Amino acid sequence: MCAETDDGLCCRLTKACPKEPEPIPFKEIEVKRLEIALTKKLGQGQFGEVWAGKVRSSLLSIHAD
Repeated sequence: MCAETDDGLCCRLTKACPKEPEPIPFKEIEVKRLEIALTKKLGQGQFGEVWAGKVRSSLLSIHAD
């Protein structure tokens, strides 16, 4: 079947291939340790501690090892 077509494809493409998504610019989402304010320890376990805290005025739970 491939030999029958002159473009070398086994089947005709029906739509364009999807483009690669743009990579996430990690420099923009990195947080410096000085920007993190730990407010209350929520718990601890084998893999570290979990704290409530603020980063850039957002309330978050933060894993600290």
